[in-house]
Amino acid sequence: MTHNLNILAEKAEGGVTERRFDLSVNGENVPGILWTPENAIGTRPLVAFGHGGSQNKTAPNIVAMAKDLVLDLGFAAVAIDGPGHGERVSPEQAKALRENNDARRAAVRKIDSTTEWMTVLDNVQELDDVGAGPVGYWGVSMGTRLGVPFVAADKRVKAAVFGLFGLFPEGTVVKEGFEKAARSIEIPLIFVFQWNDELMKREDGLKLYDAFSSKEKAMHINPGGHVDIPASERATWKPFFRHHLGGFSSDSTG
Repeated sequence: MTHNLNILAEKAEGGVTERRFDLSVNGENVPGILWTPENAIGTRPLVAFGHGGSQNKTAPNIVAMAKDLVLDLGFAAVAIDGPGHGERVSPEQAKALRENNDARRAAVRKIDSTTEWMTVLDNVQELDDVGAGPVGYWGVSMGTRLGVPFVAADKRVKAAVFGLFGLFPEGTVVKEGFEKAARSIEIPLIFVFQWNDELMKREDGLKLYDAFSSKEKAMHINPGGHVDIPASERATWKPFFRHHLGGFSSDSTG
């Protein structure tokens, strides 16, 4: 495969190498960030992070989780700006999405990033410090809306964390085929949900969890609103990925 990543900036700090990149996919410019262990070589697990609505690839929780996986487990991690988010919209459009729930829902309903994510994996797995190892996916809220079709389509993904989303009538909140994609997923997964979520109804979240065909799945329900996932819940995700993705085949820090 032709290497299409355009590395815009690279820095190493605190044991983590961070590379900002652009990637052209079907005429769209997809900005992203890749995190790997500093000076490392060899194939390793990769976790792809999908951000929530009105957020972007630099969301503090995503950056923190990515660096933790790199430093503690030797993983690689990658995040991209979803369609209509981050560097793919103007500051004025981003502000409107943050402040208008109806606009955010309308924007999410129209978009798809399956081809983008698959192309990102194709490219970053060519790098000497990533390689073609097992892949995990983490994405809640819009990260689930876009992640479910991607995970269903890409068999490289071996474990996933979804949540803060539900199963709705086709064509309302999601594009056609979302339920079919969810029912086709059989990999181990965690589904996290907030019991007092002001954006997602409990019954819709339960329907989505039930739709997944995974034999190994767990629904973690916590009190609080849509953005109130507790730190104790976040602490379960790293051992989940470590268990299902394993380690890396070789590593050099010299």
